Amino acid sequence: MDVPPSVKFADVLVTRSHNVAGADRSSQVCAAQAASTKFLAPRRPTRVSSANSNVQSYEVPTSMSAPIKRNSERGMSRIVVIILIATALILLFIAILVVAPNLTHSRKAATESAAYARVRSLDADQVIYYSSFANIGYAPDLASLGPGPDGKCAASGTPAHACIIDAVLGNSACSGTSWCTQAGYKFNIEGICANGKCTDFVITATPVDLLNGSRNYCATSDSVLRDEVAASKSDPFTLVGCKALVGMQ
Repeated sequence: MDVPPSVKFADVLVTRSHNVAGADRSSQVCAAQAASTKFLAPRRPTRVSSANSNVQSYEVPTSMSAPIKRNSERGMSRIVVIILIATALILLFIAILVVAPNLTHSRKAATESAAYARVRSLDADQVIYYSSFANIGYAPDLASLGPGPDGKCAASGTPAHACIIDAVLGNSACSGTSWCTQAGYKFNIEGICANGKCTDFVITATPVDLLNGSRNYCATSDSVLRDEVAASKSDPFTLVGCKALVGMQ
């Protein structure tokens, strides 16, 4: 039985429409797969053809490059912090090496200067004592220049406790060859006495240790202060030993 031409034409149109619809669906599926593949793949090579050469480039998805950039920035920040800390430690170490010796030298100079001034003051105190007790002469020791055992002074002092200096250097223990300490230095006064009268004296000041000074000082009734650069003394200067030193200018 022959099919009319109009029916054949309609069948052709229906077949073509089904084919087109199927092709469209296949294209959509392929496009979706391609999109998912592009998203998942960190790097997808793309070949670009030209007349002279084939150049292959790589496309890096934005979703993968952002974390890489953030990680690199964090790494650089840590390196900078480490460098800054190391630099600070080096500068601190240099400062300690430079400043510490200067501080020690300054401390020694200040302690020595204070000891020098104290010896000068004690020499003047001996003159005051001599003028107050001419029949006794000079004070035979530091205790005689200080207050009584209770730390108090009589209305007008006595030869044994003239109350000219305080109890730091003038306490009862500061007698004979004993030392009394003040501000990093040890002090002693030893009178040159005969027949109940002291006609001369020797004041000695020596550092407690090398950290407090490297100079020993002495003075006698001639009011000339003398010094020497030496280790701390264990015994006070003698009159002869003190006068053998060169006087300070």
